[in-house]
Amino acid sequence: DAISGHNVLTWAAFLAVRAQVELALGNQGPALELARQAVAADPASAQAYTVLGLAQAQGGGDREAFEAYRKAWELSGDAELGTRAAEAGIFAARRADEGHKRQLYDHAAAVAAKVAEKRPGAESALLAGEAVMGAQRFDEALGWFNRTGQSTPIVLYYKGQCFQGKRELAQAESLFRRALAAGPDAGLRGDILNSLGFVLDLQKRYGDAAAAYADAGNAAKAAEMRERQARSAQNVKADEEAKRLEELRRLEQEYRKLTQPGALPTPTPKS
Repeated sequence: DAISGHNVLTWAAFLAVRAQVELALGNQGPALELARQAVAADPASAQAYTVLGLAQAQGGGDREAFEAYRKAWELSGDAELGTRAAEAGIFAARRADEGHKRQLYDHAAAVAAKVAEKRPGAESALLAGEAVMGAQRFDEALGWFNRTGQSTPIVLYYKGQCFQGKRELAQAESLFRRALAAGPDAGLRGDILNSLGFVLDLQKRYGDAAAAYADAGNAAKAAEMRERQARSAQNVKADEEAKRLEELRRLEQEYRKLTQPGALPTPTPKS
């Protein structure tokens, strides 16, 4: 029995290695089949599930990759595999339809929180916060971002997104501006500017929103904001004109009342 068990473990490891070779050669289909065989040969092999996750991810099976990595993490307790599982879960959630997005974020958050307990640190706290934020648990996410102890562009941006989700727009705007001042890279800077444009739009500050979108290179949204600004100005003028006309009507009515016969007191004759 001991020899048989050893052979099973060796065969599963062999299949997993073969799957990795096929992946390196770009042969996703054969790699996926070999990884599945490895898992079947030894369902307790974290290595087999890890390779299965790699093969699923390469083939675009986002949710399946997450499930495989999560199983590898559960079997091994290895924080690196836990991190990979949480990252795969977040990636899958971003690409999922609305019906599955929240659930995937919740599952990724559960993994990330356990990883952060096992391996405390800024990186783990940031990952947990990102997953929890995706699940729309914004106050909990802010707690994780605070635990990073950092004010980097990405941390400030994520905090701003939490306040945006809470519709605390002034706080969100402040954090987005701080994130921009902290010197983000080009890709993140574009994301921050688009988010800033969004919260400015919600505040009906269309000119500022147009400037933010234009700085992000988002010409379509910048044009939309300029159009809204023009419509808003027209509406203001129309409202002012309506108020002016209403006041004229009121004064006219008052005048008519005052000029009706008997409306004014008859002067008392002088004796």
